Amino acid sequence: MSKRKEKELTDSEVLRSLPHNRKEVFFDFIKHRKMDLFVLSCFTFMFFIPLAVDLFYFNFLEAVAIENGKNDYLFSLIFYSMLIMLPCMIIGFLGFGGAFHVMKKMVWQEGTMVSVDFFKGLKENWLHSLIDGIIFGIFLFGFVVGGCYLFIYAPIDAVWKGVGIGALILFLLLFGMVISLNQTQSVYYANSYFITLNNSFSFLGLLNIISISLLYRSGHHIMLFQYDNDGHRIILIRYPQ
Repeated sequence: MSKRKEKELTDSEVLRSLPHNRKEVFFDFIKHRKMDLFVLSCFTFMFFIPLAVDLFYFNFLEAVAIENGKNDYLFSLIFYSMLIMLPCMIIGFLGFGGAFHVMKKMVWQEGTMVSVDFFKGLKENWLHSLIDGIIFGIFLFGFVVGGCYLFIYAPIDAVWKGVGIGALILFLLLFGMVISLNQTQSVYYANSYFITLNNSFSFLGLLNIISISLLYRSGHHIMLFQYDNDGHRIILIRYPQ
């Protein structure tokens, strides 16, 4: 039985079959790298197992304390669970260092062996990941413990308690965005840690919020200030009216 000859695609047909925007690239990536992403998720999750155990154990104890109305006992549990959480958070961030290195190679369409490249990235990025984990862990500790103390003990009106806790949540979200951006930048760029952190604050900071509002009103331009180890540079992105 003769085998049917496959039709050869023209250059224009090949181009049409390729993804043309970020959404299509994303789903094309998911479609063709499912197993690599699953293995990468497993490697990353291993570094968050201590944090998951800490949260599960102490959340159970805290639920019992809430049911019995023991506020002092509840606050002690929260304080010590967050204290134990600090080294667990650092371990988790070390896992991010390896995961982001693998994802960088995947995005750049480089040959990737997850089990090898993950630990290579861990070796290359451990210092930045360690500092990010320490800083974010300290801020998360202050947010949770401070918010619980404000809710349980502060002798103020419930409305002001809500305002204070809301402000803490907003601050933590913004700072979490800075740390997340800092983690990705540390994988892509060879700057020192504090230069990279400054770039992250600059990108997500007040300067750019003001620039975006001006862009919305005038349609002119937005300025992003970034720095490197050799000095500084100004990146100007212009938008036509």
